[in-house]
Amino acid sequence: MATLTQWKILKTLTKKVQGTQEILDKLSMAGVDLTLRSVQRNLNTLSEYFPITSDHQNPAGWSLAED
Repeated sequence: MATLTQWKILKTLTKKVQGTQEILDKLSMAGVDLTLRSVQRNLNTLSEYFPITSDHQNPAGWSLAED
């Protein structure tokens, strides 16, 4: 269920920048089974609708927007 997964991804985000692997690890500990690429795709989609930002590094780090 994509929507529930996306909500769980949003719940892992903080104002501190986290790498996608760190986010994946948190999701895995919460019982969510995804691939790293699925997390990346979901974060890109979520960033279109929610105040989350990428640091545009490689690999990308993600956080809640400051404002």
